[in-house]
Amino acid sequence: MASVPGDWGTLYDSFLPDVRASVRDLLTPGNAGHRLHDQMDAQHADLILDKTRFSAFIGSSSGLDSLLRERKIETLIVSGTLSNVCCESTARDG
Repeated sequence: MASVPGDWGTLYDSFLPDVRASVRDLLTPGNAGHRLHDQMDAQHADLILDKTRFSAFIGSSSGLDSLLRERKIETLIVSGTLSNVCCESTARDG
C-alpha cells in the first residue's frame, strides 16, 4: 500500500482501495489534484501554506499560528471545500 505525505494516514486508510490513488493525488504536493484551482485569484505576494492535518493550527500542521502571531493578525476568514471538516477544525482552533 502506498503512503501519503504528512499526517493524513488515518484519513487515507479510511478510503476504499479503489479511491485511494485519487485521494493520494489530492494530498501530495506537486500533483495536479493538490494545486490551487485555476480560477483562484492567487497573487504573487499571497502567502500559501500547505497543511498536513484537518486543522491548520494543530502542532506543526502548517505554521499558520506562528505566521499570524508574527504579523499580529487577529482576524481569520476561513474557506474551503469541506466546511464541516477542515474549515470547521481550523476555525474552532483559531
